[in-house]
Amino acid sequence: MEKLKDLLKLILMTIAQSTPVAKIEWDEEESQFVIQVAGIDQGRLVGKNGATISAINIMFWYAGLKRIQKTVGIRLLEPVTGHKGTAIPYMPKSKFDRERFGWCMDSIIEALVGDPNEWSMTGEDGMKHKVLIELAPETKDLTQDPDLTTALEVLTKTIGRSCGGSMDVTVTHE
Repeated sequence: MEKLKDLLKLILMTIAQSTPVAKIEWDEEESQFVIQVAGIDQGRLVGKNGATISAINIMFWYAGLKRIQKTVGIRLLEPVTGHKGTAIPYMPKSKFDRERFGWCMDSIIEALVGDPNEWSMTGEDGMKHKVLIELAPETKDLTQDPDLTTALEVLTKTIGRSCGGSMDVTVTHE
């Protein structure tokens, strides 16, 4: 359980730019992580039409099955303090944080399939990066679900933006 909590903390630290420490608690009865971020980061975590929080939820559902043999949910609480004013978009970093992006991707892929070496990225700083996630044949049953494929694409793009990059993502099943 601790590895999943650490992964969630890493994802939240990467996406939420104004939350010093996200609140993360485990609800054993509901088998879910209950999380809370600052009001200013709520929109970034939810994403357009709920795409980002949905992607995180789907990814943890599968990672829970892989790691602890039960599904794991994510419940996002309302922020403690509201955010008044206009939403603040991702503030691009002056340089793509390739190390942080790689750390996040390694952790996500490892949580899902056990091998962090199943993804690669090409592209130079200042241009669109191409990310290829090649999942092994033995993981096909787990990862062929279109919801998981979409979740991996959304989460990879969101983390890439948070690290100052722009991503084209392809998920394949070798």
